[in-house]
Amino acid sequence: MKVEKFAFETTKTKTNLFEIERPNFSESIFNFPGELSEGEVRFIQLQADLGINIVRQRTLSENVVDKTDGTDGLLQFAFYLSCNNVSAETESLENKVFVNSGDSYVLPPILHAQLGIPRNQRFDVVLVQIGPSRLFPFVKEAGNLLPEGFIHLLEDNKRYPYFHGGKITPAMQVVLHQIVHCPYQGALKHIFLESKSLELIVLRMEQMVRELRPVPVQRLRSKDVESIRYARELLIDKIDNPPSLSELARLAAININKLKYGFREVFGTSVFSYLRHQRLDLAHLFLIEGELNVGEAAQAVGYKDLSYFTEAFRRKFGINPSKLLRK
Repeated sequence: MKVEKFAFETTKTKTNLFEIERPNFSESIFNFPGELSEGEVRFIQLQADLGINIVRQRTLSENVVDKTDGTDGLLQFAFYLSCNNVSAETESLENKVFVNSGDSYVLPPILHAQLGIPRNQRFDVVLVQIGPSRLFPFVKEAGNLLPEGFIHLLEDNKRYPYFHGGKITPAMQVVLHQIVHCPYQGALKHIFLESKSLELIVLRMEQMVRELRPVPVQRLRSKDVESIRYARELLIDKIDNPPSLSELARLAAININKLKYGFREVFGTSVFSYLRHQRLDLAHLFLIEGELNVGEAAQAVGYKDLSYFTEAFRRKFGINPSKLLRK
C-alpha cells in the first residue's frame, strides 16, 4: 500500500495534512481544496515500482505552497507543461530552483518536496516515478555515456544527491500529450500508460546521453551554443511572426549553416520543426483553457491559413482543434 501525503498553505491559511492510500495497480484522484487551488492530481500506479502523477492545478488569489512526502525509493522524472517561476525545494537540492514551462528534471528518491506556486496561474506537471532496478540494464549498456552522478544514483539505490535539468523536446511533448489525454480505459489504458511512461524515460535519458556525446563533425564552441540558445529564445518571443532563417542567424550573430547544424545538435530537432511544435503546443494550451477560438488560436501563433493549421494540429495531436472547445 502506497500513501501520498500533501499539505497546502497560503500566506493567510494552512490546511490540515491530506493523505491518500492506494493499492498497487490502481488510479485515484485528489481534488484540490477550492479555497486555495482548483484542479486535481491524478495518481496512476502501474507497477509496484512504476507510476505516474498528473497534476493539473490553477492557483487562485493567493500564493500557494504544495508539500508532499515520500516516493518509496523511486526516481523522479518531472516534466513541467505549464508554470511560471515556481520555486522547488527538496533535500537533494543544495539551493532552491525555479521551474518554468518546458523544463524537465531528474531527481533521486525524495523524503520531502515543497513547491511555491504564484497566485492566478496554471501549474501542470507530469511526474513519472520508477524504481532504479528497472534502469540497470540501460546503465550497463550505456556505460560512460550517462552522467557519472546518475550512474552512482542507480548503482547505490540510495538518496544520492543528484540533480539533472533539461528541456522538454518535441518528441517528449508528443508522449506527454498522449499520457495526459490517454484514449483508452481499463486494461488497455494500463498497458498504454506503462509503455508511454517508459518511452518518456528513454527519451529523457537519451537527452542525457546526447549531452555527453562528442560532436562527430564540427565542434561547437561555447559562444556558438550561447548564440543557438539565444536563437531559440527569439523564436519563442516572436512565435506569431518569426524571423526567416537568415534573419535569425543575423540576430543571433551566428553563421546560418552553423545555426542549422548546431540547433539540431543542441535541441535534437531542426529550427523549423522546433518552431512548428512550439506553435501547436501554444495553440493547444489556448484552446484547452478556453481563451481563444480556433481561428484566434491559429492567428495568435502565426498561422494565416486556418485549414493548414487544422491539418498540422490534427497530425500532431490526433484530433481536430475544434473538438477541444467542446470539452
